[in-house]
Amino acid sequence: MQVWLHRISHEAEVSYALLKMGYLSIGFADFIDREFINSIRNKTLSESQKRDIFERENKAVWGELRRTRYNLWRFICCFKAGDTVVVPLNGGRFSIYKIEGEFVTADEAGLHDFTDESKNTVSVLGKCLKKGGKTVDLGFLIKVSPIAVEMPRSGYAESALSSRMKIRQTNANISDLNNEVNRSAAAFFKNRPLNFYADAAEGMKTGLLACLRSQLDDIKLERLIKWYFYKIGAAFVSIPAKNEGGKAENADADITAYFEALKLIIYVQAKHHTGETSQWAVRQISDYREQKENETDDNTYVSWVISTCDRFSPEAIKLARESNVRLINGLDFAEMLINAGLNENMNEALNG
Repeated sequence: MQVWLHRISHEAEVSYALLKMGYLSIGFADFIDREFINSIRNKTLSESQKRDIFERENKAVWGELRRTRYNLWRFICCFKAGDTVVVPLNGGRFSIYKIEGEFVTADEAGLHDFTDESKNTVSVLGKCLKKGGKTVDLGFLIKVSPIAVEMPRSGYAESALSSRMKIRQTNANISDLNNEVNRSAAAFFKNRPLNFYADAAEGMKTGLLACLRSQLDDIKLERLIKWYFYKIGAAFVSIPAKNEGGKAENADADITAYFEALKLIIYVQAKHHTGETSQWAVRQISDYREQKENETDDNTYVSWVISTCDRFSPEAIKLARESNVRLINGLDFAEMLINAGLNENMNEALNG
């Protein structure tokens, strides 16, 4: 049996709802052609023959062979009943599932209309899922059963597994981490995190985030981020004037941190939010970084959005991925502060 990693961030509002219904999902709705599906399921064809059909279909649909096609190949041709799959989730958590069968389409799964994570109605029309009259780009589903769900990575993922969950591709074979995955599940069943620090930090994050939200405002959040960067070794940190001259339209940064030894500059857009932070923050910081990158020097420019929010909108996540912007939500930032080390100097920093 194999162990897989599989992300469901694509069409997240729907894919998360499907996972709660017991279905792992992947995009590629353009490929739910019956002839193609029947060919992939044909037991008389060799893997090589199926691969040829798969490649031809990709060329026909997209006009080119994209690297992302390997994610679909693994999902529909390599995931097998009895395999284990690790699913990274929002909020620094992950779940482990057992695969119960081969891939199906929405109609084959016998799904009926359901609501997504934002309470929008998702209709099942044949092999397609529709929301607001538009096709949801989730073409294939696999039935799964939970082994261990909603585990904090900080408490139940050893370093090797935690690192692997940071890869950007949709899925991967992680059978070499079978022992680590089993230890995560066993620790979860016993309610015993794999290390004391992780367990303590997990509890501290929630309380610290509540303080960030109740005791800070926009200005104090910017000052706290400035303090954080100095705490982790920045040579110089500034909070640019709100009316900073020469900025391109929509471009904006709230904090600039310079790490001299690394020749690294981090631009931050800070949002004192609850609930959800939209893509606007991503657009502001991405445009700001792009403008600065045009200035000729030997520095590396990085852009972050730090928000005290619970989550970022699907549009923000998509744009951040496309623009290479790091998104840091409230719990993430609380963990960063804990790791940096809290001290009384924070009070002085917050008061300017």
